[in-house]
Amino acid sequence: MLNTGALAEINSNLVSQRFPHNISVNFNYPLNSCSDWKAKHFRIFLLSIGLPYMLVHLPPIVVSHFALYSMFVKLLHCPKSYNEIDLADKIIHYYCRTAPHIYGETIELFSLHSHLHLPQQVLTHGGLCFTSAFCFESSILLTHGGLCFTSAFCFESSIRYLKKKAHGTRNLGTQIADWINIETIVTRPPFELSKSTGVNSININNCIFDKYRNDFLNILRTFIQNENDIVLFLRFKDVFVTYHTVLYDLPFSCCSYIISYKSTDSSIKYGQVIIFLKYHDGYYAYIQEYKATEKNISDYVSVPAELKSKLDDIFPLRSLSKSYTFVPIVNICHKCIQVKFHDCVFLSEVRVDYEHD
Repeated sequence: MLNTGALAEINSNLVSQRFPHNISVNFNYPLNSCSDWKAKHFRIFLLSIGLPYMLVHLPPIVVSHFALYSMFVKLLHCPKSYNEIDLADKIIHYYCRTAPHIYGETIELFSLHSHLHLPQQVLTHGGLCFTSAFCFESSILLTHGGLCFTSAFCFESSIRYLKKKAHGTRNLGTQIADWINIETIVTRPPFELSKSTGVNSININNCIFDKYRNDFLNILRTFIQNENDIVLFLRFKDVFVTYHTVLYDLPFSCCSYIISYKSTDSSIKYGQVIIFLKYHDGYYAYIQEYKATEKNISDYVSVPAELKSKLDDIFPLRSLSKSYTFVPIVNICHKCIQVKFHDCVFLSEVRVDYEHD
């Protein structure tokens, strides 16, 4: 279905694809050797980058069907509302109903049918990102220090936790029990979450800021009166999530500066964070805005009319503008992954920043 040239182009793009710093994914194996991929490779391919890459290489009817599946999984992976779960349920019923007409009756397997039950599972247990794919690992419950998770992460964490309680090879069970008893006797200080704060402050006259300084100062003067009242930062740590800036990521291969944010009219917009600044007790991001393009992803695929708007929201097609603005930190929603498409980019929100790989 994919010719040699298409595979070569996709594989080249996969190798050079940039991700946020907390997503440790390297496509060392090409698409035609996807049997060697790990779960994290399939996940990031399906949720964020696969559809844009396949858009011009697969037959229209196949890529349109793949768009439905990618949309379905994206909605259930970390749904923002019950409406998204309901929409995912409609999508998968349409997908399963039309699949035999595209791939033949051999596609009608239990593995396809089981997808029909996922929306109800998400309603019952939460998003797919919070549920392990393995029943054995999901059955292990770790409750320690006020934290309670049911996933592969807990399984591995519990093993590491227990291994630290024993040394050598003898009487391991007794050692573990004794140390746990001692821990219950000794009073520990309560764990406190770190406060949101800027990291890596820089001077406004730093040479790495030369390209943006004039525009920054012009906009800043409409925002505050005295530029000496601000402090600039290259990173911002928001409890569990750390955002980078374009300036910070210059020497690195990661890309943690593309964000989605709520604008003043509550719509979702996108931008690249150039620098963070603190003014009095408030933090702001100085961003370069993405602008909407004449076309959307729904113009390249054939999906039911009622699904086009949501598909365009999930995979927005944007181009980087030359306009800048300030965004309050509290308005930032998620980091995003971008995939180049002609002279524009497809963007995809990373709704879960702490998923275990």
